[in-house]
Amino acid sequence: MAIIRPNLFLFLVGIFSGYLVLTGWLRVRNRSGVPRLVDWVAAGAMAVAAVVMCIWGIVLLRSGHSMGVVLLVFGGIGGAFAVTDLFFLKAKRYVGVVRVSSHLTRMLGGTIAAVTAFVVTNVRFEPGFALWLAPTLVLTPVIVYWNFRIRRYAERA
Repeated sequence: MAIIRPNLFLFLVGIFSGYLVLTGWLRVRNRSGVPRLVDWVAAGAMAVAAVVMCIWGIVLLRSGHSMGVVLLVFGGIGGAFAVTDLFFLKAKRYVGVVRVSSHLTRMLGGTIAAVTAFVVTNVRFEPGFALWLAPTLVLTPVIVYWNFRIRRYAERA
């Protein structure tokens, strides 16, 4: 939609959301942990998008637009995932429990993106950036909890 009706903000958020789902799917499909070209391209694209999101977020905040906070948060999260991917792909560390944990984290991140899209489309609330960040703040503890459980289970096995 961001291409049909040009909107850089939504385009960048779409890259972020698509990256989470794509990399979650890639992790579950690649049991060997050997990185493929698509893994590198996805991480590189997200790294570039994260830089653009952060720069634009700062510009928006400096001009008095609170939606810059959303770009900074999503850019920071996306950038952290992209940098982690670049290091983990190089070291071929996406195997075993790390692979499963990464899959879960990314897919739940994609779920957060879908919930966010629903909320910002159907709920009116000020300040607007609060609606954009509320699903992330509410559902991130679920990701942390399940990652803890998975890793604890793997340690006992």
